[in-house]
Amino acid sequence: MAVLSTNLVAVRTRELADMIETLPVCLSPDHQYQRCCELLEQVAVALDLLSSVPPS
Repeated sequence: MAVLSTNLVAVRTRELADMIETLPVCLSPDHQYQRCCELLEQVAVALDLLSSVPPS
């Protein structure tokens, strides 16, 4: 489970970083803004899962 969650965090974080890098500074299209929010939520959930997994 921890490996899956770690991979999810890595993938979602990279997607989020890529989207943020391509957003214009003064303009944030609604669909990109919404997608960034969704990705942030998914990263937060994955981090919560990782923090609840006991060390092996």
